[in-house]
Amino acid sequence: LLLLALGVALLRRYARGRALNYGLVALVAAWLIYLVGRLSATLGLPGVALFRRSFPDSLLYGMLGTGLVLLVLVRGRQGLPRLAGAIVRRLGARRWALALLGLAAIIWLGYEATLIAQLPYVGHADYADNAVVARNLVRGRGWVVDYVTQFYQLNPYGPGVTRPQETWPLMQPVWIAPFFLLFGPVSWAAKIPNLVFMALLVALIYAAGARIWDRRVGLSAALMILTNYLFFRLVI
Repeated sequence: LLLLALGVALLRRYARGRALNYGLVALVAAWLIYLVGRLSATLGLPGVALFRRSFPDSLLYGMLGTGLVLLVLVRGRQGLPRLAGAIVRRLGARRWALALLGLAAIIWLGYEATLIAQLPYVGHADYADNAVVARNLVRGRGWVVDYVTQFYQLNPYGPGVTRPQETWPLMQPVWIAPFFLLFGPVSWAAKIPNLVFMALLVALIYAAGARIWDRRVGLSAALMILTNYLFFRLVI
């Protein structure tokens, strides 16, 4: 508690200078994270385990919570309504909403792209099969795989195991094939369509929200989908 009180006092004392303010805000944010971690370790709370299980959503929630605490410390109760009003007005402006959406999409999709580049596999079951179908389409062999997948039955297609594949979803090999043509049949190239469609989905959600309600709603909905854990797993 004494350390927390000291951090609050320092933050309020030096909150007027712009450059110093930014540095102290970052330090106090790190201080708050350290204190929460120590408290979790001392009391035996499932903080770290819960953070890992729900990553990356937990990272976003932690950043949001830390930011709100810092706003309360810096601005106080009287300053928060004015600051919130200014933020809402900025987010409602076309330029600011598009700039924030574009920046968030570049950062998050770039992060997912770096993960995709490191993964040595395409996916499980249908996803892996569809990548093999796409590879055979590029080689002119048609909608086939070179093994019997998933369902064990007698193979009526001759002495080899090459057979037509029960492709689902049907269009996925079609989207993968052009990137195999460009980059070769490698695992990361098979996932580029995921990044493309995620970017399109976020843009469409923003456009729909902004048209039906306003830009703030569209931006909030697009960011929630962009950083959603389920969509994160589907992309990679």
